[in-house]
Amino acid sequence: MAWLIIPDNNNNMNVFDIPDELKDFYHLLSSSTSKCLDDAFLEGQSEFHCFSDNGTPIIIVPRNWPPHQDWKNDSNPPRKALIYLDDLINIDYEGRPYNIVDSCGLPIKPIEELKSIVRRCKDHVEIITIYGSYWAAHEFFKIVNKRGDRASTEVTSLFESINGNLPRKILFKFVITKGCRGIQRSSAVEFIHY
Repeated sequence: MAWLIIPDNNNNMNVFDIPDELKDFYHLLSSSTSKCLDDAFLEGQSEFHCFSDNGTPIIIVPRNWPPHQDWKNDSNPPRKALIYLDDLINIDYEGRPYNIVDSCGLPIKPIEELKSIVRRCKDHVEIITIYGSYWAAHEFFKIVNKRGDRASTEVTSLFESINGNLPRKILFKFVITKGCRGIQRSSAVEFIHY
């Protein structure tokens, strides 16, 4: 299932506007860290001020993924994962885009990274947020539809398959913008898959 996120006049979500199926995830959607991360992305700023040294770790693709540690026996495993689509793309000297590569020389693809996060962290990751420009999300990676307001058919099937095989569902949130830095907020579309 997919829902568009429509904030109220104060740019906050009202708990009563959230479908019953998502009430358990409200704390993830409304946390100060989530709001800070969304605002930083939409304003074209660094998200580093959103983190604290003593907080719960957050997986950030491509920055700290794959991890250098195993969180299976950790008392404070990550509950959130972020995928920055535009950070997975480079432009060659002729202006052609291409996937960045990992240390083994393999292209980093968001869907493969998402599957890897689910495989390695299915017991504790509760939400995976995908940030990106419309160009990266639709034109390059083809993970959202043409309007940019929901996941592509293939990605929707993947989410349903993932959540159909897990004892606890994972929330997938998208923040997609058609604007460039400074005007991103006015063109942003946020939606979630459950």
